[in-house]
Amino acid sequence: MWKFLIKTKNWILVIIRKIKSLVLLVCKKLWGIRKVFYIIPFALLISISQNLSTRSQLEFSFSGKAGELVVENNQLYYQFRHGGLIKNKSKEKNTITNIGLVVWANDKEDSALRDGFGPSWMIDNRTGKEIKLPLVIEGREAVDVDIFNKFIVQGTSDEQLVTAVKPVAPGSGFTIPKYDYQLTFTDINDNEFDEKGRLVNRDVINMNWTLENYCGEVHYKFWPCLIQKAKISDSKFMFEIKTLFHWFGMESIGDSIYKIGTNFEK
Repeated sequence: MWKFLIKTKNWILVIIRKIKSLVLLVCKKLWGIRKVFYIIPFALLISISQNLSTRSQLEFSFSGKAGELVVENNQLYYQFRHGGLIKNKSKEKNTITNIGLVVWANDKEDSALRDGFGPSWMIDNRTGKEIKLPLVIEGREAVDVDIFNKFIVQGTSDEQLVTAVKPVAPGSGFTIPKYDYQLTFTDINDNEFDEKGRLVNRDVINMNWTLENYCGEVHYKFWPCLIQKAKISDSKFMFEIKTLFHWFGMESIGDSIYKIGTNFEK
């Protein structure tokens, strides 16, 4: 019995010594390649820095805006002119495929009072010539343009928007337009930006636009309304993740996560 216990003890001691030797060997190996642990974060920072400079980013700095009613062939139109610089702040060349004309319903820019596509025509102020979409802009380049939108007013949602005014100050006799018509810019990768260069959630805007079909007083249905609101909340959450990856220059990862997380009929 004692011999067996002694043998068992010896075997345990041998195993312990082997484990200690293995741990020491691993620690020595890790210590020998310790520089890698300094290089990896440094390399990651360099990669993110490069991605930040090449991410898609469009911005519009307007120099002037004007709107007026126009009568053509006994038809009433409203014509807007947005003048300014379209800036491609990325190092990479980008292509603008669409420019939208929108009146935001709130500061979150997830709902619109009007949402349409344009423009009717554009003028390159460097040459004085008319230009059309798609518009290619080189990296770190700005294009000085006048963007014109002309649309029918009578019988549309714009009829009240373009005529509504508000006082400059309480009690003041001076008024200014109540609603601000702004531009959005969509690039070749389907990123949509507002004038300040912030990403716009097109899915949420579209779902909010049709939300009344599910939750309105006339068409209210409990489950369809609840499901649609859940879809909107999910799209908002996933879009925050997409935006985070976008601003770290990892657009493709953010796009993939957003598509997987919102894989439903919108």
